[in-house]
Amino acid sequence: VFESQGLYDKALEHYKKCLDIQLKVLGGEHVDVATTYDDMGTVFESQGLYDKALEHLQKCLDIRLKVLGGEDVSVARTYGKMGS
Repeated sequence: VFESQGLYDKALEHYKKCLDIQLKVLGGEHVDVATTYDDMGTVFESQGLYDKALEHLQKCLDIRLKVLGGEDVSVARTYGKMGS
């Protein structure tokens, strides 16, 4: 909701809390963690912070490749987001 409202700092604050819990509970190689990195990357992109967006999308991609393999559609979507 915060992201949709353009409240990007608030959105990132909540994504960071989510990520902290996920990393503690699920570990660093879980698809839910990858999705949160993806979501954070989208917020950074919306802010025009493209280096930070790519950094988070790369973390997402690394996890998805390791867990899901190179042929998964979510991996393809991540490549697409990085290219757009």
